[in-house]
Amino acid sequence: MNIKFVGVPTKLLVLIVSTLLLLAVGFSSLSYWRLQADYREFQQNNIVQGQVQVNLHNSILRTKLTVWLESFTDLIQLSQQDDFSNLALQLEKQYDALQLHLNVEDIWLVDEKQNILFATNDFPAVVQDNIAQVFRLQEPEHRIYCPQSCQLLLSLPLLNKQGDMVVVTMSTSLVDMLFALKTTLDRDVAVIRIPAEDQNVIKSSSVKVISASNMRLTESLLAMDKPDSALNKVLEKGLHLDLGKNSYLINLLTLS
Repeated sequence: MNIKFVGVPTKLLVLIVSTLLLLAVGFSSLSYWRLQADYREFQQNNIVQGQVQVNLHNSILRTKLTVWLESFTDLIQLSQQDDFSNLALQLEKQYDALQLHLNVEDIWLVDEKQNILFATNDFPAVVQDNIAQVFRLQEPEHRIYCPQSCQLLLSLPLLNKQGDMVVVTMSTSLVDMLFALKTTLDRDVAVIRIPAEDQNVIKSSSVKVISASNMRLTESLLAMDKPDSALNKVLEKGLHLDLGKNSYLINLLTLS
């Protein structure tokens, strides 16, 4: 019995192999581009979700403080009083309760002549600026500032029977915000301070950790011998770090 073999021309074989290689490269490229697109979307979603949580938490906190203060001034009938002596006295009496229930750190009560009618701590420049803004615009003012720990600073104008104005300012801890971010995003969260004099460059040696859900990990990542990074680039794309057998993506949100 004769066996017949079908010969495949070399050129045709090369063409088939080349086509298969091109298809493989094409599919690999498409997969890579798809992974890159998915990664960018994942990263952007992280940043958006984080910012939404920060804004939501701060809004809730401001609302709680505002509602409490409005109810409090109605209760002591501030609008029927000729001065603010009773307001200062009653604020002092409520200070412990505010610390317990609303995480209030400090309170300042200042009149239009910059006289301090009541204060639980020193009168830092950032508080003075916030109060001056309220007197100038005659509307509430808020900001986040981080002396030793990050706090929400809220200043509200109040009027008595004579139409005189004072500004009450409360600083409240943002420790609950850190917990909310960690719980919602299911990720470790840290608050860090980057010195302004670094001129848009992140230097690990100058970064200070204010608070963190995992302090050991945060300090280990910052202690790595990593080249300085441009702040705007990290804000946009994040920062990749490898520690041991694990890889980490760090995303930054600007608080203040």
